[in-house]
Amino acid sequence: MFRGPLLVLLLRLLSVAVVYTALRILFHALNSAAFPDVPVVAFLGGVRFDLSAIAWLHLPWVVLYLVNPDPGGVLGRIQFLVFISINAVALFFNCVDLEYFKFSMKRSTADFIRILGAGGDTVNLLPAFLKDYWYILLIYLGCLTAIAWSYVRIGRLG
Repeated sequence: MFRGPLLVLLLRLLSVAVVYTALRILFHALNSAAFPDVPVVAFLGGVRFDLSAIAWLHLPWVVLYLVNPDPGGVLGRIQFLVFISINAVALFFNCVDLEYFKFSMKRSTADFIRILGAGGDTVNLLPAFLKDYWYILLIYLGCLTAIAWSYVRIGRLG
């Protein structure tokens, strides 16, 4: 089998795509009442959107990786932190949408960020949110852990 930096790059992005697809399936399962009789083509369109989002979001990491595909030490940690940071933000919104959609009937957008910032009581409400939606935090941490684990594991192939 072909081994090398490009395979590592593709497999790392593929691992992200697998997690995003799993979240898409979970989103549909939790919000299926809002989407009766959704054709498979619509799901595939969503996966296509995810792939596009992954490509754009990970562009800074891809550039860092292509500049130095086999880094050690500090540069390797920087690449890992950039990769995890990108996914931490994207997965946050993906996981929030699992339940937020039921209230707004749309995915989170810039409006959601304005709501978080404008209220001023978001920090005070955080314990109540975590109490009611603790499983979303577990899903988020599980997805982030899976991506971090696969990043390290796939890196050993190179």
